Amino acid sequence: MQTAALEFKLQNRYRIQSKAGAGGAGDVCIAWDEQLGRKVAVKRIRDDGAQEDAVKKTMSEAVRLASVRHINIVTVYDMGVEETGPYIVMEYVEGETVEQWVTRHGPLPEAEFLSIAYQSLEGLLAAHHARLLHCDLKPSNLMLERAPSGNLHVKILDFGIARFLSSVDPHFDKEGAVTGSVHCIAPEILSCETPDLRSDLYSLGCVFYYALTGRFPFDGENMADIIAAHLDHQVIDLAAYRPDLKPSIREWVMDLINRRPQDRYSSAMQALGALHDASADLTPAPAWENTAPVTVEEVVESECIAEPAAMPRPRENSRRLAVLAAMLVVAAGLAAWSVTHEAPQGFGGLQASSGPVKIHGRSLPASVTRQK
Repeated sequence: MQTAALEFKLQNRYRIQSKAGAGGAGDVCIAWDEQLGRKVAVKRIRDDGAQEDAVKKTMSEAVRLASVRHINIVTVYDMGVEETGPYIVMEYVEGETVEQWVTRHGPLPEAEFLSIAYQSLEGLLAAHHARLLHCDLKPSNLMLERAPSGNLHVKILDFGIARFLSSVDPHFDKEGAVTGSVHCIAPEILSCETPDLRSDLYSLGCVFYYALTGRFPFDGENMADIIAAHLDHQVIDLAAYRPDLKPSIREWVMDLINRRPQDRYSSAMQALGALHDASADLTPAPAWENTAPVTVEEVVESECIAEPAAMPRPRENSRRLAVLAAMLVVAAGLAAWSVTHEAPQGFGGLQASSGPVKIHGRSLPASVTRQK
């Protein structure tokens, strides 16, 4: 991810280091949290003269994001307002978006695609479970992070225009304009219908098609052409670009982007089940073979952990346990004897005996007797 140098402190805590990206509403910066000692992402909303509206919009986005906690959804840490406008502090994800990944590396192979599809649907399912529609799923809003194992880990970003399911017309702003990416927007929204869970699935299906081909399923020379492609369902079957994929996987992706909502999966849960069936005989991405192994010595040298103490040899450990067990038997026997026999003078409290005690010919350390 390319960044532009930038250096100033936000709220005397977040030291802004560089700009990671920019959009119509504001910038996303990389910062250092000086209180917790970690890297964070800061989304700063640009002040366009309507400070009060910007603050409300930012607070609304932060509340929406904070309502969902899932490993595949970026986490909100903090929010506030500065002189230049409001901001949201979020989890920093080191990686590339699907758009950047495909541009650099090309379309995803089948195994890695399956892993990304499962994770994306799990995250979307968590959002839908919280009755939240994302409303703007697109290749630049899915971040791919390479785990130490070598596998790709997915984070869903930017719930900026997300709406709760109880909201009315979630894809229209106050001027009546349609919001969302034109390449991935569901046709029912373009027809001025209220979207539902299946609208997010359509958008995610467009992202999957792009991840597998490097092309959007609905495209054109201008916005009008793209909108017409959605409405008329002008799409080239995935088999034309990816004949190497298992047919059931190709059909699964195409089902996500069906023109009519009733012809798609009804929920992310149903889509997950269908993906499981479609990929039943396939193995998820074993990406670690391309990753250099990390040795214990390298971890110790990096001072991440202390060098482990040497463990006693099994035979020595067994001998110590046997001796301890014998000592417990002696103590228990003396305690039982003292209950059933009249204790002689000078016998009652705890005191070390004057000589060693022998059990089966083995001398034990100073035994425990009772003294009155």
